[in-house]
Amino acid sequence: MAREVLGLMAEGLGLEEEDALARLVSRDDSDTMLRVNHYPPHPEREREPEPGRLTGFGEHTDPQIISVLRSNDTSGLEISLRDGTWASVPPDRSSFFVNVGDVLQVLTNGRFRSVRHRVMVSSARPRVSVIFFAGPPPWERLAPLPWLVAEDGGRRRDREFTWREYKASAYRTKLAENRLCYFEAEAH
Repeated sequence: MAREVLGLMAEGLGLEEEDALARLVSRDDSDTMLRVNHYPPHPEREREPEPGRLTGFGEHTDPQIISVLRSNDTSGLEISLRDGTWASVPPDRSSFFVNVGDVLQVLTNGRFRSVRHRVMVSSARPRVSVIFFAGPPPWERLAPLPWLVAEDGGRRRDREFTWREYKASAYRTKLAENRLCYFEAEAH
């Protein structure tokens, strides 16, 4: 499914090679991962005078190329809007949600943007989600795609790096930090 979505994105961008994005997550050495998250309910929070919301997974962007998520009908996923406010993503157990990752933002020279998101815990119901993270091979050299840079008058938003370098940087930073700032091109 991730490959199909990436193929459609490449087509939408008008890329000459429609598999330019999908082939990065299709190789035997691609860095992919399937994760199951369980957020148990916290009924004791309802008895508090001002029941606060509990963070299940702090705000962050996904570093990979793309993430495909499916969850039960319990709300909790929120995305950060441009003005910094948080919007709840309505749960739909029959739908898949696709997050653009940091690497896809780099490859598309900013045409697709990784979205900051978080998970808040319900006081009454458990939340379960399954996420497929599609990343490139560790030694893959990543940079804005040349034909997109050409369309932008030669302006590159980010410098070239390997997925391994980016992952190492991500592990050295706090979850909520903007990791892409360390890979911006020198001259904007």
